[in-house]
Amino acid sequence: MSSSPPVVEELGSRLAGLGWVTELLVGGSLAAGDYAPGTSDLDLFALVDGPVGVTRQSVLTTLHRELDQGTGAGLKLGCGYVDASQLLVLNALHPTWTHGSLVRRILCPWPGESPRRWPVESPRWWPSK
Repeated sequence: MSSSPPVVEELGSRLAGLGWVTELLVGGSLAAGDYAPGTSDLDLFALVDGPVGVTRQSVLTTLHRELDQGTGAGLKLGCGYVDASQLLVLNALHPTWTHGSLVRRILCPWPGESPRRWPVESPRWWPSK
């Protein structure tokens, strides 16, 4: 398994400090163990304990802009924010940070490997298998 870039740990720590993000999960090449720095993007999603309204969206936008200018510069960090009560609702739109902006997208399963949990309360690698 490849090691995760420091921005993933920083994101986990910062999300934990918000008090409304319950889990951070990684997918794609990082979850599959073949993450290649400089080539791969970072596919993550976070479960939250309620809707991500305007205030929460503003907080997330600020947080991601800071990461994109700091430890996440050039790493193509993307993260969807899913209200846990909406997790199984097909075609529900969720706030998603991608390519420098917060948009609304459906939660797409990653091909191949299942997402792996990154515990928000203790940001250390913890595979779900």
